[in-house]
Amino acid sequence: MSTSIESWQPESVEVLRQVLESNFRGPKAKVLPVGGGSSLPPVQCGVHLQTGQLNSVVDYPHRDMTITVEAGIRMAVLAEVLAEHGQRIPIDVPQRFRATLGGAIACNASGSTRYGHGTFRDYVIGISAIDGQGRAFSAGGRVVKNVAGYDLCKLLVGSEGALAVISQVTLRLKPLAASRRLVRADIDSVDVLDAVLEMLNTSKTRPVLLDVLNPVASGSCYQVFVGYDGTEAETSWQANQVLEELKAAEPQSLVIENEEDTDRLWSRLNTFQAAPPADGFVLRAQVLPSLSAKLLDSLQDLSVQLHGDGIIHIHLEGGSGVLDRITRIRRQLQQAEGSLVVLNPAAGWGPEERLGPLPSHWQIVQQIKASLDPAEVLSPGWFDETSRI
Repeated sequence: MSTSIESWQPESVEVLRQVLESNFRGPKAKVLPVGGGSSLPPVQCGVHLQTGQLNSVVDYPHRDMTITVEAGIRMAVLAEVLAEHGQRIPIDVPQRFRATLGGAIACNASGSTRYGHGTFRDYVIGISAIDGQGRAFSAGGRVVKNVAGYDLCKLLVGSEGALAVISQVTLRLKPLAASRRLVRADIDSVDVLDAVLEMLNTSKTRPVLLDVLNPVASGSCYQVFVGYDGTEAETSWQANQVLEELKAAEPQSLVIENEEDTDRLWSRLNTFQAAPPADGFVLRAQVLPSLSAKLLDSLQDLSVQLHGDGIIHIHLEGGSGVLDRITRIRRQLQQAEGSLVVLNPAAGWGPEERLGPLPSHWQIVQQIKASLDPAEVLSPGWFDETSRI
C-alpha cells in the first residue's frame, strides 16, 4: 500500500474554497489542514492542505488596535508587522518562527502568559473559514457583538481543523510591552510551594506568567517563576513587591532575574509543552488551581510544568506501559474533577486514548461536525469514535 501523501498549496482563499468543494463533490480524500507543521497529528490521510501561501495582511487600521490577516502568516512575521506600530498579540506561541496564525488558533496554542493575557479566544473577534463542503463562511468582525446561536469564532479556536479550514482572522491587539521582569523562587517542599502559590493569589501585583517546574523538570528543586510585562516602572515595582511578599514563605532562594536570564527562562517555559522527550508524549492536564500542588507532588518521577491557572504539562517517556500510565494519571485527575489530554498521540490512538471518556457535550460536537463536514474529510480521526485502539 502506498503511504505517499499529496500536498495541496492554494495560492488564494478562492482556490482553497474550490479545492475543498471539488474534493467534496468528487474523491472525498481525507484532508489534514497544515499551517507550519509544528503540531501535526499522526493521522492517516491522503492530502496535506498547506496554507502557508495565504499570508497577506488584509487590513491593518492600527489606530483601532485591530488587524485582519490571512491565516497562513507566520506568527513571527505577524509580530514584526505589529511591532512597527508598537503593538502585539500577547500570546507566546511555541515555535513562533514556524507556526502560522491559523494553525495556532486551530490548536489554541498559547504559552505561559495565558495566565495574565488569556488565549486566542480572547483576541479573535472575526474569522473566515471554508468547511469540508467548500462553503465559505464568516463570523464576527472588528466589533464584538452579542448574537444568538454558536459563537463560531470561539468554536473554531481549538477545533484542530476538524470543522473547517481557517482562511482569515481579525484580531484585537494590545500595546507592545516595553519591559519584562521575572522573579524566581527556589523551594524544597510541596508545603512551601503551596504556601507560595496561596500568597500569589492575594498578591498586590498582577503577574502575566506564573509557572512551576518540579525537581525533575528544573534539575534541582521546585522552581516558581512569576513574570510581569508592561512599562519599566510597572514591572520594576511589581517584581520588587512580590519579592517582599514571598519572603514570608522562606523559600531556599528568591531572586529577580537579569534581562538575559529573563529572556532565556521565559523562552524555556513557553517551549516546554512543545518539546516532548524522544519517542515520548506531552500530556496536558487541567485541575483546580487549589489542588495543583498536591497533584504535582504525586508526579515526582515525571518532568512537570504547572501553570498558575491549573493547567499542567507532563512529559512522559514512551514504552509498552504508556497507555496504562496515562490511564492512571487520568483517573487521578478525574477524582479531582480534572481532565487529561495527550497533545501528541501515537498513530492509531482515537478520542478515548487522547481525551479519555468522551465528555457529555460530545454529541453536540459531532452534530456540528456533521453540519460543516458531513463527509468527514477534514482532520481524519479526531472526531471518529471508531478509530479507538
